[in-house]
Amino acid sequence: MVVRVSAALLCAIIHSAPFVLGGQDPDPFPLYNRRPYLQSLTSTSVLLVTQSKVELAAVLRFGVDPVMDTVIAEPTPGNDHVFKLEGLLPDTLYRYKVSHPGVTEFPTGTFRTLPGPGSDITIAAIGDSGTLSDEQLMIAAMIEVLQPRLLIHTGDLVYPLGSPSNYQEKFIGVYRDLLMRTCVYPILGNHDCMRGPEYFLYMFHLPANNPAMDEGYYSFDAGDAHFAALNSCMDEITPEQAAWLDEDIGKTTLPWKIILLHHPLYSNGFHGGTIAIRDIVAPIAERREVDLIITGHDHVYERSYPILANEVQSGFQEPDYIHPGAPIHVVTGGGGAGLYDYNPTADAHLSAVFKSAHHYLKLRITPELLEGTAVGIDEVLDTFTIRKGEPVDPVFDFVRGDVDEDREVNLTDAIQILGYLFLGERELCKAAADVDGTAEISITDAVALLSYLFQGGLAPQAPFPGCGDAPGADSRGCTAQCEAPPPPPPPPPAGI
Repeated sequence: MVVRVSAALLCAIIHSAPFVLGGQDPDPFPLYNRRPYLQSLTSTSVLLVTQSKVELAAVLRFGVDPVMDTVIAEPTPGNDHVFKLEGLLPDTLYRYKVSHPGVTEFPTGTFRTLPGPGSDITIAAIGDSGTLSDEQLMIAAMIEVLQPRLLIHTGDLVYPLGSPSNYQEKFIGVYRDLLMRTCVYPILGNHDCMRGPEYFLYMFHLPANNPAMDEGYYSFDAGDAHFAALNSCMDEITPEQAAWLDEDIGKTTLPWKIILLHHPLYSNGFHGGTIAIRDIVAPIAERREVDLIITGHDHVYERSYPILANEVQSGFQEPDYIHPGAPIHVVTGGGGAGLYDYNPTADAHLSAVFKSAHHYLKLRITPELLEGTAVGIDEVLDTFTIRKGEPVDPVFDFVRGDVDEDREVNLTDAIQILGYLFLGERELCKAAADVDGTAEISITDAVALLSYLFQGGLAPQAPFPGCGDAPGADSRGCTAQCEAPPPPPPPPPAGI
């Protein structure tokens, strides 16, 4: 039923009975007297959701802060109460109060609609949280202090499985104050699906802006960023999702493009990257110039260098990037569950930062800047930035022959070239490994380096032996810059 207010500038859609989901009767789901929580917040709309154990007609009062001059009463009683407010003003603070007549009147809440493009917005992201651990409670308290405009959850909201009681105790119970003023956009994780995703989809009210009208994957805008959230809870991305992702990311005109899903494409935690998902999502992300991919699943914090076709791209800019030309991958799985140790994979060289620590990820987004900060319980774990602008010309400082970028040229560098050529070992810094300056990595580079080191052969091509640059050199695989030698002293004045 739709109740229209203020000449269609505002409407409230009231769900007076439990939702029927996929042909299943939701009666087995228990009922709770649940505080209001925000869903599907945009710059001009929001859903206010509550639940009652007994059937009743809920009442909402709201208005632009500090007044609450609009009253909406449900026309028929029910247990699930969803008020859809539309026609709101962008970036505006609203005050509201929901009451369940004869049962309870909830505390007054506030929410601020999202700003449009051209703004400065802060978002928090967490993952793998729902255990009721001390660390989950501490991270929740830290996010309360931050007061982000949105909360993103990368999946595994509850453990060990997605039962109603777990959601009530380990999600709603932990974040209930935050959720009254901060909208959460959650992603399905594998633990959320262990009993099936039905209760997740019953409890949360997400955009479902895809051809299947499936709330398990969706997209939304926040300021200057477009977010696309995927459902990987069954360890796969379906062809339908992949086609939707490609089209959805391709249509946005916002400067920042961010993909959200539970399973990491690259990780050095317990689970490691999910290659089957990587093979589907990574080519789309790279082709569509996605800036950031945020995942969970491994209970760590990890950030990659920009990755293009499984190679480091623009790594020499670390950690402050200007148009790196490839997405950065962040695993934020430290929201409260037990932590995982470092478990290096064949892709370990693509990782810039790894921390086995509880944390949340803070994102600051402006038209020109995307800044990520991993905030641990006792320290800041990592900070990185991406800026828009012209691609940085790959003129960077390096020593030719210093393949492992440790600022020394020795036998290990020749061994790394041979390992790359014949054993399929890690990608190399192309410029440093090109010892003979032919713009190709081949056996002759290892031979030339060994000849120099042990037979008095020719030295590597410049820049060598000191640090320098070679305009136009291929910077793929390069994750560091060496320090250029100090300039020579000026000549003495004439006549001295």
